[in-house]
Amino acid sequence: MTAYDFDLVVIGSGPAGEKGAVKAAYFGKRVAVVERFPELGCECRKAGLPSKVLREAALSYSGARRRLGDLFRVEPGAPMRMESFLTASDALCANHAGRVADNLARHGVPCIRGTARFVDPHRIAVTDGEQTRELTAGAVLIATGSRPHRPAYIPFGQPGVHCSDTVLGMDRLPRSLTVVGAGVIGTEYASIFQALGVEVRLLDGRTRVLGFLDVEIHDRLLEELRERGMRTHLGEQVTTCRVLDSGEVEVVTDKGTVVQSEALLFSGGRTANTDTLGLREIGVELGRHGRPVVDAALRTSVPHIFAAGDVIGFPGLASTGMEQGRIAVSSAFAIEEQFGGRADLAPAQGAFPGPLLPYGVYTIPSVSMVGLTEEQVATSGRPYAVGRASYARQDRGPLVGDTTGLLKLVCDAKTRELLGVHIVGETAEELIHLGQACMCLGGGIDYFLRTVFNFPTLAALYKAAAYDVLTHLGPERDRFAIR
Repeated sequence: MTAYDFDLVVIGSGPAGEKGAVKAAYFGKRVAVVERFPELGCECRKAGLPSKVLREAALSYSGARRRLGDLFRVEPGAPMRMESFLTASDALCANHAGRVADNLARHGVPCIRGTARFVDPHRIAVTDGEQTRELTAGAVLIATGSRPHRPAYIPFGQPGVHCSDTVLGMDRLPRSLTVVGAGVIGTEYASIFQALGVEVRLLDGRTRVLGFLDVEIHDRLLEELRERGMRTHLGEQVTTCRVLDSGEVEVVTDKGTVVQSEALLFSGGRTANTDTLGLREIGVELGRHGRPVVDAALRTSVPHIFAAGDVIGFPGLASTGMEQGRIAVSSAFAIEEQFGGRADLAPAQGAFPGPLLPYGVYTIPSVSMVGLTEEQVATSGRPYAVGRASYARQDRGPLVGDTTGLLKLVCDAKTRELLGVHIVGETAEELIHLGQACMCLGGGIDYFLRTVFNFPTLAALYKAAAYDVLTHLGPERDRFAIR
């Protein structure tokens, strides 16, 4: 049997890499992490956390302006410095990097600094300056993340033209912003800047923002964004982009629409950070934008090489990346089979729990979902029922200033099994976990009907939505109602 330096080498210390490395070490594997950046944490540190800091600042700022408008003395259009909204960012990012370093150290995982490149399927050269060392590994987890796609027709580097890696580096808030790309990152930033008082236009060649959402939730979100002043141009592809002599950025779409703004954020997809790894040379199949092609176990076309997180594409969320890293390691070492008697093992049988992974989108208002959309259930032909609860009809909604939010339950019409939960509104990303837990345990709307919720809370939306399901079940509902 070949002796390797490590049982597992993880390339990248982001969410997928960190959690994968720690899980392998927890089960006694010899693990090393290779990281090319000075600090650990990758995208969470570079863009993910700072964007959440900006979002929280936008929520506080917009809420204060709404409630205490007379106290604001900022003149319309007066420049506001970006650093005013990002004061907590440095400390938060430093804390995150420290937490990752501490987690790896506590599990005995060394971090090797440098840029990795495969020499052969089991040998990796790590270069740091003029120094290069080789590592051998029985298994490899690629968790190198992704970077913004930067097409040639967008004049990056010119004043006012940004991608998601540079937009937070603006010295001040622009008066107007064009966002090209209505995916997760683009829609999040568009809504955040809008909440900060920036005039925002959102463009995308697709006819929907966040196309994976339940249609009803999508429509509610889009209506709310437009109600707050955002102008959207969907189904329009940007064909040209240039910086004018005036300093404004101009884009033209295939429908002839011309949009000019003080700044532009291009958020049209992500490119996998795989171009320096030498993956094709060792037989790893790559798909669009350099993404490693993986199966349900996160295994690439080279059996002992796995990939997880942003590097493999959708959904590209930190939460899903963490679980993908763990699942890849479980697959690599057949952990469930080796340690099947241990109670601390999950997920069951190493299967990827795709339908039970929650999606959280930090727009304003936020959106979150778990399970199947109504459209997916309808297409399957399965009898189903839907229940809805409005934030406006729960006392907590008006109390926190949200009267437009909506919680939607999709369940089996015969068994009442919960099939999907979809939320748009305040703290949707937190509320979703109650529905997720119910689904993981095989529950249905009966749980919500028979549970007492604190008052006033947004969690009580689940009970209201469950009762709404009963109104759609016809005569059968009498069997389920509380006596």
